[in-house]
Amino acid sequence: MLRTILLLVASIFALASGALALETRFNGTLETFGTAYTRHSVGTEDLYGELLVRPKLTLIPTEQLLLVVSGDLRRDTAGYTQGILHGIPDREPRRATLGLREAYLEYVSSNVRLRVGNQLFDWSVTDTVSPADNIAPRDWTDIIRWERRAIPAVDVRIGTDWYLEASVIPFFMPSRLPPANSRWERTLDTGASYGSPDYPTSGNPQLAVRAGATWNSIDLGASLYHGFSFSPFWKPELSSAGVSLHPYSVREQVYALSAAKEIEGFNARFETGLFDQQGADDFMQFVFGLDREFGNVFRPSDSLYTLLQYSDEVVFKKENPYGVNAFDLRRILTKSIIGKFRYSFDDSKEWSLKLEGSYNFEHHDSYLQPAIAWMRGSLETELGGDLFYGKKDTFFGGYWLNDRVYLKITLLY
Repeated sequence: MLRTILLLVASIFALASGALALETRFNGTLETFGTAYTRHSVGTEDLYGELLVRPKLTLIPTEQLLLVVSGDLRRDTAGYTQGILHGIPDREPRRATLGLREAYLEYVSSNVRLRVGNQLFDWSVTDTVSPADNIAPRDWTDIIRWERRAIPAVDVRIGTDWYLEASVIPFFMPSRLPPANSRWERTLDTGASYGSPDYPTSGNPQLAVRAGATWNSIDLGASLYHGFSFSPFWKPELSSAGVSLHPYSVREQVYALSAAKEIEGFNARFETGLFDQQGADDFMQFVFGLDREFGNVFRPSDSLYTLLQYSDEVVFKKENPYGVNAFDLRRILTKSIIGKFRYSFDDSKEWSLKLEGSYNFEHHDSYLQPAIAWMRGSLETELGGDLFYGKKDTFFGGYWLNDRVYLKITLLY
């Protein structure tokens, strides 16, 4: 349905192209995801299926103007979607069946770029863990398949290789947590339950500024974020039924630095951030890693992509005003190593073996995802599994019931 609407809009603009010299582009992705959980969890199904369609319409009326609109059409077998066309900002606890992903107007002139509207932000240099990536709230409906969420903002960037960028986010939008009674909702102790959110009102503005430069073949970056934590904290409330935990966010300032450079064929990346939080820990998080693609490893024209990354932190002030011990999802990979590997049998990369995972040296919990992928043109099929290890009070060990095998098919159009 959404694709039909966007095609209709594109057709209308195409009819006017003679007068406006309008260029129209239409593309997107279609993805199916199906999984079978190998262990039964009471109250949940052992099979899950999802269909995701993301059409994207780009209108270019002039060399300086660009209009981007992309949709988000979802259906699944577990009821993770609810409603149609949520508001902006989208503060609903569940995904929309028919939603709007991005919708922004862009103006470019010389070295200046201005974007206004619902847009995605990713300021990370490192992989998975990024102290500088604080603007976008997350969608944790499925913890492993988490996504960044688009937010309404005004973003201005000046310069290219040397640049200054500032973003104003006028409305607070929380991260989306796993649905109630789903496999990804953390199990609480007896007598405890999850309560309604206690987030800031939607009118609380946030600000993010960053600068970047290339010096001596090193890509350098610095950023400041003044806003709210995208990972929630938990506030207890006593009642006759027991204790209910209410998610809330704290004000924070994050000062981040990053550097990236190619060294002897390796891409070296480093990122660190100082988190100054009101009513929560103050800490410094740092991440460094190396990645490289090797050729002719076992046979002519094959390739092996490798990424290894380590993340850790230093805590300056511990503060937990409500005494609730819960996972800060920005910090679950502290004292952890992350690895990603992809072996392709030839330069066409039609067949590949993949392996991703992480290991926490402090809590000794880990996650592993082996997979085999087949790609032909714009179609990619992946068959794999998600495996969790560790004691039940650790992050990944707490999801031991969620070991699964999956099949994902993605089509670019």
